[in-house]
Amino acid sequence: MTEGRGMTYGHETPTASGPECVERPLFTCGMVLSDADLTALVEWSRARLALQRFRTGWGVVCGLDVRCDTARSGWIRVMPGVAVGHDGQDIVVGESMAVDLTGCCVAENSCKAPAQAKQKEPAKQQGPAEQQTLDECGDVVVDLVLSAEDVPTGTDLAGRCDCGCGPTTEQTVVTRVCERARFHACRVPLPDVDPTAAAARRRQEAYSKCHAVVTRYVEAGLGKRSPDDVIDWLDKQRLDGPCGWWEKTCHALRASDDADLDGAVALALLDLVVDCRHQQVRRGCDSCAPCESCEGEDRLRLARVWLRRPTAADKTCRVTHIDAYPPHRRELGPCIAPVPPGSFDLTPFVWQRWQQVCARWRTIAGHKLVQKVKAPVSTENLLELLNRTDRISWDCDENPPVPVVVATACLGERVLGFAARTPATRTRRKAGP
Repeated sequence: MTEGRGMTYGHETPTASGPECVERPLFTCGMVLSDADLTALVEWSRARLALQRFRTGWGVVCGLDVRCDTARSGWIRVMPGVAVGHDGQDIVVGESMAVDLTGCCVAENSCKAPAQAKQKEPAKQQGPAEQQTLDECGDVVVDLVLSAEDVPTGTDLAGRCDCGCGPTTEQTVVTRVCERARFHACRVPLPDVDPTAAAARRRQEAYSKCHAVVTRYVEAGLGKRSPDDVIDWLDKQRLDGPCGWWEKTCHALRASDDADLDGAVALALLDLVVDCRHQQVRRGCDSCAPCESCEGEDRLRLARVWLRRPTAADKTCRVTHIDAYPPHRRELGPCIAPVPPGSFDLTPFVWQRWQQVCARWRTIAGHKLVQKVKAPVSTENLLELLNRTDRISWDCDENPPVPVVVATACLGERVLGFAARTPATRTRRKAGP
């Protein structure tokens, strides 16, 4: 944090995949350039070009098809192509490359570096427990992952320097680096799991936890307590509210009589839940990073591969299936929130002004139904409303959901969430849900 001109400003420590300030070298007349100065220019160029990932995304740009190697059993072949890593660096495969996956047929082998496999090991005998979890498409399932690798290709003999600015003896230094592609096989635990569906499930769980405090409050039965008792209970929950939330809540609760206290608590908890949901649906720039890793490697998936282990009748490891399509393949594109397969993401509409998004939603949903509600009058009323609107995706096999719009004192009509469509849904305003 830095002080200057009457203002306080600063920045957070950048993450490995998030945006960070790039430092550009400046050269002046008569300046003696060192290797560090020239390298800084190269690093600035790389960092500057890498910022494109926040505009166009990352993934496979073209080519990089994955096929079976017809000449060798247990091998696959990756066609030439170009990809952009999650860090924004270009990855080029200039020629068809063969990848050895036979090491993955060995049960105890991690097969994290298939291209470096040197010797086959005998297949391990499977136990009864392992046989029960085998995928019907193959004994072993792996994700083929692409990453960048810098390989030294040129060296030179650095001369002795007596000026105190370099080595005092001659030594060999790297002067050229080739930016190559490297392939990794990450074993997928059986039974087979869709990575996008798993990420969407975690996202829904995190979103649902936003109103857990409302559930705890209702279950605690604090509706008949004094304002100080309620404030003390809220303080013990270690809540992280929006701007001015504590001051406004304490003032509202102490100014309420016994009949209005539960309604004041409901309004305060609604503000808390809305702020939590806002943080869940508003994705930061570092969300472009992959959420999983394979032994520390970035997961730019090219395909999912199924293999069959050697048997008594067939002594070779064989590739049985290759799926080079999403979600097992990362195509070039901007980072989007994970949703279950065949579903539509509803979070871009959450807490938007209804007047701003109503036309777009009606075009998508094909109906004009909307449920407008006033602010909740009790915590039980609030809990029922939040449970009913606790969904962030719409399955394409279901009827389009109905937006639930709540009227606020300062922010106008906002989309609180979406509820299942029922025959009783109306467009008229109701007091509560």
